[in-house]
Amino acid sequence: MPNLASFYRGKRVLVSGHTGFVGGWLTAWLKVLGANVIGFALPPKTRPNLFDAAMLDRNIISIFGDVRDRGALTTAFAQQQPESVIHLVGQAPANRAHDEPVETYATNVMGTVHVLEEARYARSLRALLVLTSEVTGEDRAQDARARSDLSGNDLYGSSLACAELVTKAYRESFFNQPGSAVVASVRADNIIGGGDWEEGRLVPSIARGISSGKPVSINNSDRLSSWQHVLDPVRGCLLLAQCLYEDGRDLAGPWTFTADGPAISAEELAKRMISLWPEDALTNPNPSSASQKKQLSKRGSPKLLAHIGWKPLLNFDQTLEWTVEWYRAFYQNAALAWPITEAQIRRFTQISGK
Repeated sequence: MPNLASFYRGKRVLVSGHTGFVGGWLTAWLKVLGANVIGFALPPKTRPNLFDAAMLDRNIISIFGDVRDRGALTTAFAQQQPESVIHLVGQAPANRAHDEPVETYATNVMGTVHVLEEARYARSLRALLVLTSEVTGEDRAQDARARSDLSGNDLYGSSLACAELVTKAYRESFFNQPGSAVVASVRADNIIGGGDWEEGRLVPSIARGISSGKPVSINNSDRLSSWQHVLDPVRGCLLLAQCLYEDGRDLAGPWTFTADGPAISAEELAKRMISLWPEDALTNPNPSSASQKKQLSKRGSPKLLAHIGWKPLLNFDQTLEWTVEWYRAFYQNAALAWPITEAQIRRFTQISGK
């Protein structure tokens, strides 16, 4: 079973997208583990944001660059010589994809091409992990390794599917020889947690509304989705990247990190989140919708569990409790952003035993 602390201490890990929500938590955990983190991303676009609030640029190499700029990536790889790379696809937000289709495809598809192309020539590189979000809402009972669907019914989902196809093609064309880096791609279900302020996302909208005392308007309030705390897929990425580095090619390929539990409507999530926050807040969901739950099929991969010991550790109630705990701490005192982030990572580590 992988031991994260002993493995990542002193390792050079490049995180593309370190200024975003998931990338911020990944960077924070790597810092706690003692890794030499190299971040590559555009500056944060929202105010506030996790990167600035938790001062994640401290004790790392933070490079503000664009994955669409191959020259900037070439310089970063050449100068930093990463041993592992975790590339976060989906930096163009889903809610903007329809308005900015060219930017979406350029970032998610060609940005992935550029990272993979630089990885081809990086002799220091041992492992490359490409993380996307889930692009379809279908339940899958089959092993995550065996999935063949790469559908994307909208521009954003299509761009993520294209990024996976690109990753597969590069893996089979350039990363299948002895001595080359080992490449895997991962999908993850809806990810929530403290420190997300992206416009148009459900949890940030609720947190803003509660903290400001303004009503929260919820779109598609009866839509059912599965939710997982950001630390679950981040832990999965860390475990899988370590196994790619140490165990090699039997783990190359596509994987899925899925929530294990009931699908919850947006209205139900909002009500539960508000109930955990000891302040008055109003919500304005669709009055005709009712709270709904549906049990998900088990979509986690048995092979993934056997190889790297990953499974979701926080249930839905815990996920919301940890999320509200983070936002409450921040809105009470913004200086608590890093302490609460570090505290939750260490608490999660105790639960996982890693």
